Amino acid sequence: MDPYLQETNFFQKIDDPHENIVFTTAPPVDFSGTPATVRSAAPALGQHSEEILLGAGISKNIVNKIINKGR
Repeated sequence: MDPYLQETNFFQKIDDPHENIVFTTAPPVDFSGTPATVRSAAPALGQHSEEILLGAGISKNIVNKIINKGR
């Protein structure tokens, strides 16, 4: 990794349940009183599909059909 990027903490290491450890760019600002950090990895593809579809008012039966068709 580039020494300058290491020195400036350009990248942040994140534990990811699917990829073990991933590196992402750290937040571009640094506030001394409330430091910004990335708290979790991005969700897996489809991880929240059921919750979102149900929240949109789609019936559980239709949601199951949509999810099963996508697999």
